[in-house]
Amino acid sequence: MKPLNILVVDDEEIIRETLRRWLEKGGHQVAVASDGGEAIEVFGRKPFDAVVTDLSMPRVGGEEVVRQVKSRAPQTVTVVLTGHGTMESAIAVLREGCDEYLLKPIADLDLLFHALERAVARRDALLMAAAAEQVSRAKDGILELVLDEFEGRLEEMKKPVEHLLSSATAGDPGRARAAAGQLQSAIAQLTAILSDTRAAARSLKS
Repeated sequence: MKPLNILVVDDEEIIRETLRRWLEKGGHQVAVASDGGEAIEVFGRKPFDAVVTDLSMPRVGGEEVVRQVKSRAPQTVTVVLTGHGTMESAIAVLREGCDEYLLKPIADLDLLFHALERAVARRDALLMAAAAEQVSRAKDGILELVLDEFEGRLEEMKKPVEHLLSSATAGDPGRARAAAGQLQSAIAQLTAILSDTRAAARSLKS
């Protein structure tokens, strides 16, 4: 996992500083906040790759921190820590968009590292899928523009050919009439190719 810019939020200084030192030792840049209100203020001034927050804190708790973070920057990874975990609290923060939920005390700090790693991997996979979808849509748009332009040119070709064929029939010059007929046949074939290409493009989208 590449180094992250992480905000650690906990009202207990010893936990806050322990997490800060451990994450910095792992190569990450770390800022700290002593409660949810301070965390939201700090997050508003500076973007973070991840937020690690306690759940139960004075003033503003971790659930509100997750809500604010995800509403402002959905791509930011959030990990919630709690010493009073219940099924209800876990469901509540997961509904707000929490990526990982860990119980305190964390006997092995590597558990937090692995939680961050999992969350970042999921985020990156989603971002890559979204980017691939945008590229696919852009390609479809370009193809439609090319086909529309091709169709327009074919329509422009039909008029002079029809005029030539009409003139040739009136004067009965066999060679001119045959040439005009061949051009008309070629336009019909190109129109069929255009129709088939559009159908193939639609089937690829579905």
